[in-house]
Order: sequence, then structure tokens, then C-alpha cells
Amino acid sequence: MKLQFKMGSCMVRILKISESEYLNLNCTAIIEEDFWFCHSFAKIETPWGCYKLCWKSELVPPEIVEIEEGIYSFGIDSVFVVTDLRNNVEKLHLEFPCYFFCAKRTDKFLIVVSEMEVFVVNRQYIVSEKIDLPDICENVEFTDGILNIRCMDGSCLEHQLMNHKNI
Repeated sequence: MKLQFKMGSCMVRILKISESEYLNLNCTAIIEEDFWFCHSFAKIETPWGCYKLCWKSELVPPEIVEIEEGIYSFGIDSVFVVTDLRNNVEKLHLEFPCYFFCAKRTDKFLIVVSEMEVFVVNRQYIVSEKIDLPDICENVEFTDGILNIRCMDGSCLEHQLMNHKNI
């Protein structure tokens, strides 16, 4: 895996590396849960420095999204983290009893979805609401202030988020 993308005015490179390269990297680990069970390793090069992360799956890559300039979210396995890469500060760290599914942004909230839970996170990176799902999440859509969640058992949940626009 070699990803290179421009986020805002910054260039960020994500390089898949070996375990030995990971261990020898002298930089901050963004995600390093259950290190001894990890099979995938990456180095993240930014204008603000080098970071690293590891995860269990060899098939599923982490979801990495720029929230705002220099602040990125990382979701993989059963972990979701928001980190200010400019200042090397972790703003949010969530661990789930199941797997991370996806994250969606509105102008006022970050919606973090695991297989069995939904977290509504405000702009100060504080969880303002947690929604338990009746079954494993299959799809999440956000339209006109309504969060629509469909689960594998066929159940659907609608959750109203007032006055929030999609980004």
C-alpha cells in the first residue's frame, strides 16, 4: 500500500512497511492496540513529522480522513482515533467491543460508527451521544439532518440531528 494525497495545502504519504521497519521507526504510534496480533504496518509522512500505525487485518486498510487542516481521523479494527498531527496531540480515542465501520462528518458533528454502536462527537471531540444498534451495521447515510442506519437483521433506525449540513 502506497497512498499519497494532498489534503488542503499539505501532502500526506502513507506507506505500508514491514514489522521490522515499524519497530525501528522512531516516531509516534497513532494506533498500536494489540501490537502482538498486528499483521499490517504503515508509516505516515506529513509536513509536521512522521507517524506510524499498525492493525490486525491484512485485507482491510484503515480509514483515514482529514477532519480539518492537520487533524486526521484513523479508524481500523476496534479503534478510532482523532489526532492533531501538527501538534502531536490525540483529541479522541474510542475503543469498541466490535469492529470500526465508518465515520461521517457534518458541519457540527463527527459520526463514528462501529458494527454495533454509533457515537455522535461534537467539535470539541467529546462524545455527546451514543446509540446502541440492534444488530450489526450494514449501511449509514446522512441526509437533511437525519442519520439513517440499516442493520443486517433488516432493522432501520432514524436519528435526527438538528440543523447539520453534510460536508
